Amino acid sequence: MWRTLWWAVSALAAALLCSCSVPGEPVAQPPGALSSSPVSVPPSVRQFDDQGRMLPFRTDFPNRWSEGNNGTPYEPCTSVMPDALRELGIAPDSVADAASVNYQTLRGCKWKLIGSRFGSAHQIVGNAPSANPTLDGYKTLNSAVFHWHPSRTISGREVLVSSLGGDNCSTHVLSGRAIVTTSILVGTTPAEVDGICERAIAFTRATIDQIPR
Repeated sequence: MWRTLWWAVSALAAALLCSCSVPGEPVAQPPGALSSSPVSVPPSVRQFDDQGRMLPFRTDFPNRWSEGNNGTPYEPCTSVMPDALRELGIAPDSVADAASVNYQTLRGCKWKLIGSRFGSAHQIVGNAPSANPTLDGYKTLNSAVFHWHPSRTISGREVLVSSLGGDNCSTHVLSGRAIVTTSILVGTTPAEVDGICERAIAFTRATIDQIPR
């Protein structure tokens, strides 16, 4: 049940990151892409970030980077060090691509929480609303969906805090023309949302200096 809820929350959060339609139709993930069986990946499929750092997994999606998430060069999957993840209670070896289909608007990674059967963390990038590419524009666009908590200031930058249901919390930081969303989902209810938000804020604090303004 909670795994299904996780996917529902993730899918909705991903959809909300998109401020406009992206050309092209989603392509279904190749069979076996999530298994250990070898999958033939064309050599032209990009496997590294803008700084040349290799992704911690092999992507099969030629359009993992797209006009839906190119507003910032920040790549969550290569920016968080394993020791930092462990200190945050996140299992580094559980890293996986947040995208489930080609040409998905979101770009980033998801991890499992240490000691939790269904808990997860994810950090994703999606372009800000084209009409108003600011945090205010993002909040206005999603005002009726998220429950908004008081904003924070981290390293001199405004950080929005939101939740969707009672077992998760996310932060949102502007980076160029994109929004970087960091989320914690504990996968159980009832849960203390304030405590979950503090975990999301701690994850944000650990990475914000690497996120371009």
